[in-house]
Amino acid sequence: MSLKSTETNTPNITVQKTPSHTKAYYPNVAKKFKGKKRKLEMCVICIQHCTSSSSMKAEKCEHAVCDSCLRAYFDSALNESRYTVTSFEKIECPSPDCKATFLSERVIRNIYTAKQRNDWWTSVAMKTNIENKVICPFQLCKAIFDADVILTKKCTFAECYECRRGFCTACQSPWHPGVMKIVDDQEELKKILDKAKESKWTRCPKCGHLVERMTGCTFMLCVCATEFCYRCGGYSVGHACSNKCHILTEKNVQTLRSQMFVPTNDDLTNKIRKTN
Repeated sequence: MSLKSTETNTPNITVQKTPSHTKAYYPNVAKKFKGKKRKLEMCVICIQHCTSSSSMKAEKCEHAVCDSCLRAYFDSALNESRYTVTSFEKIECPSPDCKATFLSERVIRNIYTAKQRNDWWTSVAMKTNIENKVICPFQLCKAIFDADVILTKKCTFAECYECRRGFCTACQSPWHPGVMKIVDDQEELKKILDKAKESKWTRCPKCGHLVERMTGCTFMLCVCATEFCYRCGGYSVGHACSNKCHILTEKNVQTLRSQMFVPTNDDLTNKIRKTN
């Protein structure tokens, strides 16, 4: 028996493979997104580029601040003495001479977590409700604490609980050894002036600083750049006393000196310095 091949009427089918990396092209979609690049802003604090989605601007202001800098800026605002309980609701733009303000509620909501938001407003409440506020004078600290009113009447040394540096609670300036300031305290002022008179110190006729001469000539140069005579307390020019106290009797000199130790209204707000 012989076998014959049979042909079928099945048509030839050609399969063409499409490369997997081939992507369809949609001209309408491409046209829609063409030119929509993210706009870059310049942060006015760190001077780095940032996008509009990662930065904010104050109301009616063109100065962008990146989120990272804005968090640090709002944290530092808590230590700014210029802000009060109501003014904390708006924080000034960090750009110099710009009067625009951020709405605190809006900024806090966008850049802080829920806990951070609560902590920030809690700090505002604590710092603005302090009755007798004392502020650390150091620029990078500015910590705020409540001090006994007595400590603000007379120069008193205090250590900041934040930066651990010493400052004066009355002057609210870095600690100044040998300098005393009396604020609205007649009794304390009189005690200091009586002690100065008894110790034979001399006051600068211009600013009222107290000076104790240890050695040297009798002509002093005060911290306020005023030259004066230590013997009588009068002004001097070129080592020449304006009162010519070198020809006066001791009694007349003591009369001139006694005038230095009579308290005045200006003494209640001026510093009294003792310089060795």
